[in-house]
Amino acid sequence: MNTKVLYIHVPFSEHIASKLDQKQSNKVYAHDSSLIRQYIKEIEDIPVKLDTVYIGGATPHRLDHKLLRNLFEVLSSKLSDNYELSMEINPRYIDEETIGLLSRQGINRVCLSIQQEEDNPFTDISKLYDFKDTVSLLHKYGIFNISFDILFGLPNQTLKMFEDTLQNLCNLDPKHITLYEYESDDDSYNESAYDQYISACTILENHGFNQYEVSSFSKEGFVSRYNLSNYKYEDTYGIGPDASYKLDHFRYINTNDIENYLKGQRLSETIELDSKTEISEYIFMNLHLKEGLMFKEFTKKHKIDDLEIFKEEIQSSIEEDLLVQDGTGLRASPYGFKNINDLLMYFID
Repeated sequence: MNTKVLYIHVPFSEHIASKLDQKQSNKVYAHDSSLIRQYIKEIEDIPVKLDTVYIGGATPHRLDHKLLRNLFEVLSSKLSDNYELSMEINPRYIDEETIGLLSRQGINRVCLSIQQEEDNPFTDISKLYDFKDTVSLLHKYGIFNISFDILFGLPNQTLKMFEDTLQNLCNLDPKHITLYEYESDDDSYNESAYDQYISACTILENHGFNQYEVSSFSKEGFVSRYNLSNYKYEDTYGIGPDASYKLDHFRYINTNDIENYLKGQRLSETIELDSKTEISEYIFMNLHLKEGLMFKEFTKKHKIDDLEIFKEEIQSSIEEDLLVQDGTGLRASPYGFKNINDLLMYFID
């Protein structure tokens, strides 16, 4: 087992408020403490040094500081010398004391996530949360590898509103930006979202970002290792309720029932991946990348002849000007990259 990637999911709602009375606070702490103890046991069982750890769940930083220190104390013993340790942060719920703690505990990459409340869709991200203060504090404590998750195509959001928002966020000097499309069944909306995406690609390029994946952009030297490992279809350890991960030809989905998780009933589903499924998923994930599927890397896991399973799909997507094949690999054409869903439909098993 060669994987050196770990995903930790901390499933706590951003609506856990500071208005709790002492009895309620004690109950929450006891619950969180039990979960972190379980996480620590699982981390200790990992047999390798980790190069990449991503702590997600939107608000993992809202854990009690003592529990965070306990978690990081064990986690630090599992990190390689050249590690990337990322954590999602919601700028609406972070303070200077917590940022200082995260910096001292070894966090060297932060993803500022924007959570949309379904009953209150917002139209201008930059006005919802004050990113500027959070970014300034992160810089103060030596954290400069900052990524923004940005929604586009929001209801009532015009192209100009989105462009102004993106320009404002770029001026805060993030090193990485990921775009997420707001989901809608409205065809007119989808056309508007496409225009925003195309405009975003131009704006980010003008700000010095390199697009290495359909929705991911980075400054030189700041590609997300965790993102890259996912799109290269690498194995990953997974910890926490609702975590999903792939390991040794199996996909594991952890239960979202925290009480069952604490009882040791961690898995809700285990899926064995046959050869065709793995090849299909490998192609599907790698085609998200600008460099595409590299034959040299593919043959480390499969035989080059295995691609013959999808010979017709490859040929059809080439004829549709969605895919390019050369001596080094398969990659989306410029047209296919901008219309990635049309290309990926060929490779859904």
